[in-house]
Amino acid sequence: MVLVRHWKKIFGWSVLALVALALAFLLIYAQLFGPADKTAGTEQFFITPEDTIDTVATRLKYEHFVRSDIAARIALLEVATKGLHAGGYTISASMDTLAIADILGEPPYLAWIKIPRGYRKEQIATLLTRELGWDNAQKEEWLASFKGTSFYEGIFFPTTYLIPTEEAPARVAERMKQKFSDTYALLVEKSAKRSTPWPEIVIIASLIDREAAGPEDVKLISGVIWNRLAKKMPLGIDATLQYIKGTEGSWWPTVHSEDKYLESAFNTYFKSGLPPHPIDNPNKVALEAALNPATTTCLYYLHDYKGQIHCSNTYKGHVANVNKYLK
Repeated sequence: MVLVRHWKKIFGWSVLALVALALAFLLIYAQLFGPADKTAGTEQFFITPEDTIDTVATRLKYEHFVRSDIAARIALLEVATKGLHAGGYTISASMDTLAIADILGEPPYLAWIKIPRGYRKEQIATLLTRELGWDNAQKEEWLASFKGTSFYEGIFFPTTYLIPTEEAPARVAERMKQKFSDTYALLVEKSAKRSTPWPEIVIIASLIDREAAGPEDVKLISGVIWNRLAKKMPLGIDATLQYIKGTEGSWWPTVHSEDKYLESAFNTYFKSGLPPHPIDNPNKVALEAALNPATTTCLYYLHDYKGQIHCSNTYKGHVANVNKYLK
């Protein structure tokens, strides 16, 4: 009997110890992983393309969504293996840290999408399709939103957009058109003052954008383009041949001599004047250069192997530059 009572006592103390440990664990869990504010409502939380697990955990603590940034780092370990998705999320301080981590491990309802300069519409359509999870029909809907307009190309302002992942492609197109209009409203006014249609400025800017080796070239190239237009000379711009030849996987291919004979309204070797519409989405630097060309008598230019631009007033001088800098 004494032995039985002894084991009962040991068992009783063991149970009490386990209960105490469980309570201690729950208390520690609550302090580290529990809700930071049980009465809080939902709020938006944004993960930027530059964020890491550490910065997200730190921000969650700083913005009072979680009790502990250390606990947030632990909870986000699984997210780290999959990779963060930049974008907007709806979370609440009334959630525990693990629940918040689960939400941040899913695709966002708002996606950060960076549109680079120098892209043609098909490249942007492919980028949007990948980032927003579109199917081919949605991709075609987005492309169709620009058909029959002066800006079938060129209207996609190069910046980072925050786009709802469930937004219809046509609405995404309208969002980008509006961003373009809002950003360049002052340049549109300048275009009107010089009596040059804004669509023509955008076309010229797109040519400058593809031809310039750097921002120091843009005004000189603009000057050459305007000089050629004034003389009704073909512009002779290789980038337009690239636009003609471009296909999926190689939108800006290498140009060869025989390409100058391609039949197309975009062939600026074969046809005088501007192409029907822009060939890419130029940035503000190129647009301003189109409106403010350098004062020059040059009609020809080339870039040497170091990217330095050289121009000439005559074709004879241009040939001399070719022999000097490219042979």
